[in-house]
Amino acid sequence: MNRVALAALFLTVCVVGAAWRWQGLGARPMHTDEAVQAVKLGDLLETGRYRYDPREYHGPTLYYLAAAWFRLLGIRQLERMDEIRLRLLPSFFGIALIAMTALWRPGLRRSGLLAAGMAVALNPFLVFYSRYFVQEMLLVAFTAATLGAIWRYVRWPSRGAAIAAGLGAGAMFATKETAVLTWAAAAIAGAVVLRMPLAENLRSMGRRRIVGDALASVASAAAVAVCFFSSWFTNWPGVRDAFAAFGHFAKRAGGQGHEKPFDYYLHLLFLWKAGPLGYWSQWPLLLAALPAAAAAVRRTNADPGARFFLLFSLALLAIYSLIPYKTPWLMATPIWGFCMLAGFGVQTVWNTTVFGRRWLRWVALLLLAAGAADAHRQNRWMAGRYRADPINPCVYSHTSTDLLNGVRLIDEAAGVAPAGRNEMIAVVAEEYWPLPWYLRAYPRVGYWSAVPDGLAPPAIVATNPSLAPDVERWIGSNYVPTLVGLRPTVGLMIYLRRDLWDAVLAHRGAALSP
Repeated sequence: MNRVALAALFLTVCVVGAAWRWQGLGARPMHTDEAVQAVKLGDLLETGRYRYDPREYHGPTLYYLAAAWFRLLGIRQLERMDEIRLRLLPSFFGIALIAMTALWRPGLRRSGLLAAGMAVALNPFLVFYSRYFVQEMLLVAFTAATLGAIWRYVRWPSRGAAIAAGLGAGAMFATKETAVLTWAAAAIAGAVVLRMPLAENLRSMGRRRIVGDALASVASAAAVAVCFFSSWFTNWPGVRDAFAAFGHFAKRAGGQGHEKPFDYYLHLLFLWKAGPLGYWSQWPLLLAALPAAAAAVRRTNADPGARFFLLFSLALLAIYSLIPYKTPWLMATPIWGFCMLAGFGVQTVWNTTVFGRRWLRWVALLLLAAGAADAHRQNRWMAGRYRADPINPCVYSHTSTDLLNGVRLIDEAAGVAPAGRNEMIAVVAEEYWPLPWYLRAYPRVGYWSAVPDGLAPPAIVATNPSLAPDVERWIGSNYVPTLVGLRPTVGLMIYLRRDLWDAVLAHRGAALSP
């Protein structure tokens, strides 16, 4: 295979990965976390102001990069934003993650490069979370860029590679404070790999040069982090708050309602039962990675890249498993590591000097085909009818598709109301997100946790069923309720004044009449 053929095949892999990431971007309801991030982004676009909050929401990179993206599109109001353009941003980082597989050349040779690229492109978890407007895919991409720059520095030391690694590390921290856990896993793996012959060129370098490169890397990381956390030098306390965040997130690590047992992630990845559909599993990834893992453990001259990704992925998986607080998207970075290890695994089998039997190449090709077919099956389900269904292992406390029926009802009522979208909407609820996203075009929306005093009953009211009796005493009997699902086990009651309800029914009837 010459370089042109390799480049063409690798580009094809990237295109296939992009196609999966762009399929039906707007079909899935907005998760609460996505809606919160989107509303904060809207505030940044409309006011130009952002202040880092060390207690919630994670780092600033998502907001500033998304703001630049929307300004490029000519959009500067929350009302004009939509799900597709929001989710395009993380999808770009998901595609970049595929392309960054090439950073590990020449350790990843042709077979390994294509296999690793295919694993990253088709992995259901990485595809699913590349379509989520949250920080996770940005963190994985910045991690890949940082580790790739370090890898190239170890092989070919240069000041440019050291600075690139620092820029990536700074972006990681400015994206999500939990980047320190990724650094810890990388340090554990790196401490072993740097003892291998690969690092001989580092040992031959002068101490002065190594220290200079390290200082340049740290300075570039600090520069990126300071720029983002200080809101581009307009909020210097944000830099201090970035370190205060560790205390807040250490408290949250205890669970706060998201406690899971130690083996939760193992079940999630390999033994997730999905009702009549059977199991959702990462078994192709496991099988593809096993040859590289076995070689890394048994052979002293094992490929340093394979050994690094084995130790890095296992260490990060163990760290996340030990922390009681667990959510599925935290597995995105370890899964990326296993995808890279799978590339080294296919390369190990393909290299007949290791196993000495050419027929194993055909076995590897069959396993790759089976793995790609299984990934296609899972991606199709995740992007289709199970995009918001709890049997999907990537779906966690997700917004019900039924909420969209409630949003359509409110839109219908606004279409026939005398005041149109200026009709007052009162949301009296303990849980209502992502409703603020779906009501972003309505200028007169109020949110209360209890029935408000001194407010005349509006035409439209949304509340949780637990507060429905208090709300009904407040609004009286001249309202028609509709129950919709908000999230699993959480409902939302929508009350329309009877004249609006009758007008909605009349409008529907007129639309159905010939």
